[in-house]
Amino acid sequence: MGSLFPEFTLYTGEIVRPADKNGMIVLFLSTTCRSCLDILSRLNTFGESRLNQSVVLCMQGGETEVKTMLEEQQISLPFLLYDSAQKEKFNVSVFPYLYLLSGGGLVVSKGTVRDAKDLGLRLNMDADRIPIDEREGEGA
Repeated sequence: MGSLFPEFTLYTGEIVRPADKNGMIVLFLSTTCRSCLDILSRLNTFGESRLNQSVVLCMQGGETEVKTMLEEQQISLPFLLYDSAQKEKFNVSVFPYLYLLSGGGLVVSKGTVRDAKDLGLRLNMDADRIPIDEREGEGA
């Protein structure tokens, strides 16, 4: 913890630099994981309650499968397709997995998540550990 989270490219081609964000939630999910499906079914609630931070999904599964699943759940959060080639970059091999990043892109918390309830607890527990950039909204 305390290390800088790497930049990555979303499915849309947009490059995300966590160091430039005001805190970030990066959630690794798989289309074949029962706990991941539970989290996906409730994800809009978590995203709405954490508006001061970006929420990004790293989805393991086929492109069509991932897109269909997100559409069915009416999830419009940004995502990237996660595969085994990215394992070393993100150091994630189990799902669901959560990274909480501070403003500046530093990892303040990480680990596996059991289900949607556990995710909610982790987000609430760690909320005070993610500083909010007081300069947000001011002219740079």
